[in-house]
Order: sequence, then structure tokens, then C-alpha cells
Amino acid sequence: MRSLFLALLALPAVAGAAEPLAPHYGASIATVAQQFLHRVPSLQRDDCSGLIERVLSDAGVPKRGTTASYWATTSALGWVHREPVPSPGDLVFFDRTYDKDRDGKADDELTHIAVVARVEADGTVVMLHRGSS
Repeated sequence: MRSLFLALLALPAVAGAAEPLAPHYGASIATVAQQFLHRVPSLQRDDCSGLIERVLSDAGVPKRGTTASYWATTSALGWVHREPVPSPGDLVFFDRTYDKDRDGKADDELTHIAVVARVEADGTVVMLHRGSS
């Protein structure tokens, strides 16, 4: 399972801004994610990346995409980190969560995405995600 965290704080806005977003977006993203732990939001797309789109939008970061496109963007820009403890607002990518290409094997990469809502004092990572099964 891939558990690579990335700092979403630097995602550029969809409007084409070349400058990274201000650091306060990580906190905004985490705040929205925590709110959604207690209520189910309506989604444009009822899957994990649809939930991430909604969290980002409500946090003021209108960034549309899929799990693979979020990974491609952040990876290409060098924003992926592998710290032992993620930060609230980070995205988490997973491999092999289901048989994406339907070849009978759960061996596919980038099959799920979640967002870190908070990190407890004991190190427990609380993530928000949307599953389909």
C-alpha cells in the first residue's frame, strides 16, 4: 500500500495562478475534512476523488481531478513527501485497494485517495475518504 503524503498547500488554483497557495490552505483543508467526518457532503462524483474535490472546493482551493491526476500534478512539482507523520490537510495516496483494471488481481497503483483531517496526540492519523464498497 502506498502511503505517501504530500503537502497540498502548494497546489496552484485552477484559475491558472503560477504562484503556490498560502500556507493557511492546509489548515482550511483540514477544517473542512473534520467537518465532513460528522456529515456526508453532496458530491459531483460519488467516489474518493469526488470527495477530495469537494473538500478542496469548500476550503477555497478549486482543484478538480482524479486520484491519478492529483498524483501526477503533485509528483511532477516535487510536492510529495514521505514524512513518518503527515500534516493535517495532506493528501494520502493508496495502491492496490481494488482491481482497477479488472484483470483479476488487486495490483493496480493509485487506486484511492484520502485527506488527513487531524493527527491525534498519540500519533493516530484520522483520514477522511470515500469508499465505494
